[in-house]
Amino acid sequence: MIHPHQTGRVFFALLLILPFPVAYSLAPVIVTPIDMNCTWQATFGSYKNQLVENQNGIFMAYYWLYNPRPWQGYWNLLRTEDMGETFEVVYTPPLQGSCVPCVETDEDGNVHLVSSYLQGGNQPFYYHRFLADEGYHDPWIFEHGGDCRSEKYTVFLDQDSSRLYLFNNQGVLITFDATTGERLSRRIYAYSSGGKAFIQYPHVYVENGTIYHAWTTQRWTGGGDYVYYNIHVVKSPDGGITWQLLNGTRLDIPFVPDDTGPVPGIVEEFELLEHTWLNSLMVKDGKAHLCYFSNRGGNTYVYVRIDLQTGQIDRRFEPRGETITPSGNGGFFATAPDQPLYLVSTNKSHIVALVSEDNGESWHDLAVGPRMQSGYDSWGVEYVTGCREVTGAGIIGSFTLHHSDATHSAYFFRIPLDGEGPASHTTRFTVKPDLISMEQGESSLSRVTIVSDGSDGQMELEAGEPEGIEVSFHPQSGEGNFSSTVHLSVGEETSTGTYYIPVVASWGGESLNFTFQVMVTQPPPEPDFEIAVEPSTLNLGPGESDTVGITLNPLNGFADYWSLKVAGLPSGVQASFDPSWGREPYASYLTVSAGDAPPGRYVLNITGSGGGQVHGYDLELTIGEPIFLALAVFVIMAFGRMFREAM
Repeated sequence: MIHPHQTGRVFFALLLILPFPVAYSLAPVIVTPIDMNCTWQATFGSYKNQLVENQNGIFMAYYWLYNPRPWQGYWNLLRTEDMGETFEVVYTPPLQGSCVPCVETDEDGNVHLVSSYLQGGNQPFYYHRFLADEGYHDPWIFEHGGDCRSEKYTVFLDQDSSRLYLFNNQGVLITFDATTGERLSRRIYAYSSGGKAFIQYPHVYVENGTIYHAWTTQRWTGGGDYVYYNIHVVKSPDGGITWQLLNGTRLDIPFVPDDTGPVPGIVEEFELLEHTWLNSLMVKDGKAHLCYFSNRGGNTYVYVRIDLQTGQIDRRFEPRGETITPSGNGGFFATAPDQPLYLVSTNKSHIVALVSEDNGESWHDLAVGPRMQSGYDSWGVEYVTGCREVTGAGIIGSFTLHHSDATHSAYFFRIPLDGEGPASHTTRFTVKPDLISMEQGESSLSRVTIVSDGSDGQMELEAGEPEGIEVSFHPQSGEGNFSSTVHLSVGEETSTGTYYIPVVASWGGESLNFTFQVMVTQPPPEPDFEIAVEPSTLNLGPGESDTVGITLNPLNGFADYWSLKVAGLPSGVQASFDPSWGREPYASYLTVSAGDAPPGRYVLNITGSGGGQVHGYDLELTIGEPIFLALAVFVIMAFGRMFREAM
């Protein structure tokens, strides 16, 4: 393990390709490597506040060692006094079995940290108080409980009341005195499970003394399989004593926590059997803001805004700016008084950020970080978490990078909001279209036009190719202002869903990134028809004739010309269609005449053709004996019987 002393940093300012011809300068993202060989869940849990800033620096917690057999794990609490250029380890716990802790700070600069040690059964929570006056060494540790059954818990320090609220995934709220570390109350506000699902991944936010609490539920679907099922949100105006829906409707406690109870879910019905879990909760200017990850059609980020007076839900699938669309796992909101609302997440290869100046009504590009080369297409940049408050350093956060060789790295990042960073070039881009719907086995075109006063020298275009989609540029490179046609081909076996194709335009030491979205669908079934014959059999005597009706039932929009023919006619039998071809109506009559055909059973093969489709129907034809011949045979047999009896 590499301890994060004197770690270097990566400084990167990135411009995105924009779909409108104006100059647009993005904020830089400054990334610092923390630990290049840590556990895969180093920063897991955006429902936990893992970073804070106070007058004495930035503090960050992460998980650096994990071994489930036996459960062994350690977290580190880090500190930086130079806005993330270098870090030092403040504290490593002496006990094994821990997970990523929750970190808070107060106006006096003290750091509050809650952790647990998951050795099985109901374990205690450990409340650490790192005091600024004591240099953050040797924390005061208070042991509380038996209320920890997993690492799925969260805390919030309310500065106004000096209370720290802790929610676990069992419907329990524990309230601490943040000035002493003592437990004030323990309340069961909800059952741990409902009729379909049970609580996982709790979130909490406190504003003006009101607690806002949201959670993800998990549902078993059979055979050991499960889905993260739905998301719910409630509020308490009195410190967790009573609970209400967001519109003020009173709840009887403990209440049922899934959608069989009184608290409605925010997930759309068609998503309920896809994995959906809440990434972040924030309350600002009369609205509750939630973002959740949805496995619908691949990786989809969903933004939901709820009015705190009416409870009305305003759902915005895939919040996007001019070019940025978050699509990865993890993310958080950040804001401060007199600040806009920020949303930070990932698109698997970069940290991305959006800003809303109108409280979530619209979103705009804010920042894109450097491309993190992981070689791990399925994961890449994951578990993005950060501080819910905009600080003097800007927006601060952390993430885990998953590598193709099964190793993992932890990173700190910050997005300065004061114009810090290298000067941006004025660059204009158009990408039309940037959202393309294609069927399996289909090809399509898009076009990129680049106009820049900063792209000196040859510019190269390079695209990532999701499995089953081929991407090529014509031309692939150019100087200054140029256009390129993008050829996109989807394989016949490519899975359906939405794919995000990252494209990098690079020249010299600079890079520009944008993303195509390709929605892959199944091709519609080909137009076709079915043949029906009524009656399905014919019985004729010699010289007789009869007619059957033939219907061609159109399928999948079939509207082509059709024709009919018949084969298998025995000698002496004639047949004709009325009509033998046409377009509409899709019906005909077949008249069959037995003529002098010999008696017997025959099969007439009726074939219908149209629109490249061919279908057949076997009509059974029975031709009987002539009546006079049957009578003669009967008489001869009768006389023969009488002659034998007389003898």
